Amino acid sequence: MGGDLFFASIGHVSAALKASLAARPEVKRVLLDFEPVNFVDVTAGDALLGLIKELKERGISLAFARVRDPVRHDMRLAGIEAVVGPANFYERITDGVHAWQQSGGPSARLA
Repeated sequence: MGGDLFFASIGHVSAALKASLAARPEVKRVLLDFEPVNFVDVTAGDALLGLIKELKERGISLAFARVRDPVRHDMRLAGIEAVVGPANFYERITDGVHAWQQSGGPSARLA
């Protein structure tokens, strides 16, 4: 993530993630580093939730690393945390990678 998520940026983020996944169809897990994100507006939250559900239907799991408390609160209000699962929010990127590696599933892919 390159910064805050709002109505004008979420389309670019969604398109970039989908393009990256299309180029790597074997990827089934994506860990998003949210450290640069300080704000998620309602429109971006709704769109992100839709993207997460779409990817989930395609068998792709999403997790988040380094999410700031106010952003996580907004994600919780948007229903994102409920869909992703609270256990898929990690303090550090390495925590998320290690958790997925220990689960015995496919290799984690950093995005």
